[in-house]
Amino acid sequence: MQGPLENPDLREIIDEYDNLIVFGAGITGVWLFNHLNDHGYGERTLCVIDNDHKKHGTKICDQLTIEDVTYLEGLGNEALSKSLVINTISDIQETWDQGNSFGCAKQIAIGTFIDTDIVQAHTKILDLTDVYGKGNYIAHSLECAMHAHKAYFSKSTIFLRSLDLMVTERCSLKCVDCSNLMQYYTRPKSEDKDELISGLKHFLSKIDHLFELRLIGGEPFVHNEIYSIIDECSSMVNISKISLYTNSTILIREEQFKKFKAGLGKLYFSITDYGDLSYKLQENIDILNRLNIPYRCHAPEFWTDSGRIIYEERTEMELQELFNKCCGKNLFTLSGGRFYRCPFAANLDRLSDELHDKHNYINIDEVTKESMNKYVNDLKYLPACKNCKGRSYDSEQIKPAIQTNKVLDICAIT
Repeated sequence: MQGPLENPDLREIIDEYDNLIVFGAGITGVWLFNHLNDHGYGERTLCVIDNDHKKHGTKICDQLTIEDVTYLEGLGNEALSKSLVINTISDIQETWDQGNSFGCAKQIAIGTFIDTDIVQAHTKILDLTDVYGKGNYIAHSLECAMHAHKAYFSKSTIFLRSLDLMVTERCSLKCVDCSNLMQYYTRPKSEDKDELISGLKHFLSKIDHLFELRLIGGEPFVHNEIYSIIDECSSMVNISKISLYTNSTILIREEQFKKFKAGLGKLYFSITDYGDLSYKLQENIDILNRLNIPYRCHAPEFWTDSGRIIYEERTEMELQELFNKCCGKNLFTLSGGRFYRCPFAANLDRLSDELHDKHNYINIDEVTKESMNKYVNDLKYLPACKNCKGRSYDSEQIKPAIQTNKVLDICAIT
């Protein structure tokens, strides 16, 4: 299978070092580890490291165990001085400086060695289906790394790996610990379609490339015009992929997808399987298989006690630490004509005039290369962090999807 190691420039770089360290244990990282093995570099790969504590201790292909970055300290300076770090993480703006701090001889970004031919070669690979879902999620991940890494080093374009577009506050479930705060809405409503599309187009006119638009809620398929929204978003040229996040409580309408003017080539589904609650799951999977739309179906993952609005006095240092450790700070969200760092901040502003803070977001009209760079790369923390319990990789996990009939009371802290 074609991959970056067919590139003689990359092989020449790798051959200069005794040891290899794969940084990032996501889809691209696991794929790269397999690729290195296939080309005879397995024994020289010392470790696969990741910042996500929940991945630590997991074995990749029954070989190496995913380690914390602190694992490198035990390798010794001599080994590190002969090591090449290969960064596979799409949010490279968050990890490049960290990779340079490991004390290794050199760091490279794998995405700069991936091209469209490599992506296309993986569009029908299903050997990682059990882990990542049906269809071309490997190609999806490789293409994302390719665009993200090349844009990071070019410095000339405004590129976003992903953007959450909140189409509705309504949901078919009522999870008491929803991290998007749906449990606090007393009269949830759906966004006006025309305003939603107009706002998105206006935002896209300010940037060069959005790799993945994620349509979220609530539950997106409760929106009466969701199919028209999906079709219009699919036609926007500077969006590469459209991801639909659903709990599969609502039957998707196969005939509506067949009518799309923009086709189905950009679409991906992320389906959370809530067991008996997701009672349309198998029917939806059958429809997606017939339409040949890629999907990932998974049980609820990594739920933490972050779905609460609180108020806690914190020092500047404590707020910065909370923000730095947050695994949701790059879940960029478009809501009400504003660009947010995370859905928590977006929904906090929607829920409470008293907790609303203009420093949580950038108005779309104010988006420039300079303002985006400052907001995305230089921000120390958000005012909304004062009302967040935190969402770090090492947060304790809780039982997911506990249902409630009550609306949580935001007045208790305002």
